Amino acid sequence: MESAHAYTPLLLLLWLFAVPVLTGLAMAPLLPPDRQKVRTVWFLGFLTDLALFEPVAVFCMMRIVYAGFDMLTRIYTVILIILSAAGLLRGVLILHRCRREGVRGREARFLHLFPGHRPVEVADLFHPRRGRVRIEQRIAKSELLYAVIFLVLLLIQLVMAVLYAPFDGDDAYYVVQSLQSQQTGTIQTLIPYIGYSTVLDYRHALAEYPVWIAYIARMSGIHATILSHTVLPLLWIPLCYAMYACCGRLIFKERTDLVALFLCFLCLFSMWGNVSIYTPETFFLMRTWQGKALIGNFVIPALFCLLMILFRQEGAEPGEIPVRERLFPWIMLFLLGVLSGFFSTSGILLVGMLLVSGAAVVILSRGKGTLMHKIRLLVLTGICCIPGGVLALMSLLLRGDM
Repeated sequence: MESAHAYTPLLLLLWLFAVPVLTGLAMAPLLPPDRQKVRTVWFLGFLTDLALFEPVAVFCMMRIVYAGFDMLTRIYTVILIILSAAGLLRGVLILHRCRREGVRGREARFLHLFPGHRPVEVADLFHPRRGRVRIEQRIAKSELLYAVIFLVLLLIQLVMAVLYAPFDGDDAYYVVQSLQSQQTGTIQTLIPYIGYSTVLDYRHALAEYPVWIAYIARMSGIHATILSHTVLPLLWIPLCYAMYACCGRLIFKERTDLVALFLCFLCLFSMWGNVSIYTPETFFLMRTWQGKALIGNFVIPALFCLLMILFRQEGAEPGEIPVRERLFPWIMLFLLGVLSGFFSTSGILLVGMLLVSGAAVVILSRGKGTLMHKIRLLVLTGICCIPGGVLALMSLLLRGDM
């Protein structure tokens, strides 16, 4: 078993932040320029890394019985190194072009790497969709107050989640499953409760989130239980609230003060929603290491956020929105389709149904294009449903084998 060492925090930062940023840099040309910000690039790279983990883990689990996790670690690490090298090469080429063109200053070079952070120009004020262009203005006192209250509540939740490390009966299965992969190098071949060999558990086989936890634990030299209960809440709880904030910005539009108030209410609901062990609030704050918690508090809010973006895009005039900006939500929806099975097999059907029904509402209610345009939207929806369909078919085949 890997023992924690002095470099563990740096390794966690490497695998959870630096590598996704480099992966996102490699894929940044798929994004419109105004969305190429550090947080969006990291988010795209992080989702891409998680989505790539699923097929590699399933392949190693199905084909290699006694050393599947060891082989997974080698293959997936090579994939991440290739993607990171591609992102690093792209960054070096951009900086080299800046030097050749005489661009001086760290800020100017940073804006070439992440053009989404450029300041608002006069031309942006006359943009036909200027409502989505960020304009610097004085923050209202009420908005600042709500933001401070939200940050305090978020800090309380993070401190409670880390210091108290709530225990649940499912620790005996999911966390132990991560620990077994880390220690024995296997995937789904041992019963977590007693450690004996077993046949493949079709119910949990395709949900590779515990195996991903084991991978991060092995690569960072930290115990899988410590990672699950101490580190992951610091990652997922703020990320889930970031998804809620995106939804709030789309709902309230220019009323940014209401977004902070909206997050304050969500914090209160989360903190006082532990009326049973089955509520989404309980899963959110007390079972961050369990995939169902992230299906309900990360994947589904992200899905609704992207569907609202599609709803706005289809309300615009044809040709008003650039092609890359129109493709941005579809790329994210495709990645979410993979993650629907990555976190929990119960999310495959749920996310697929929400995606199809939401896309149908967008196409039928806001479609201003021709019949070919609506057919194109149907095709894109079908492509986004392919990962979930493949995972559902594999689940049925595994169930049949049992």
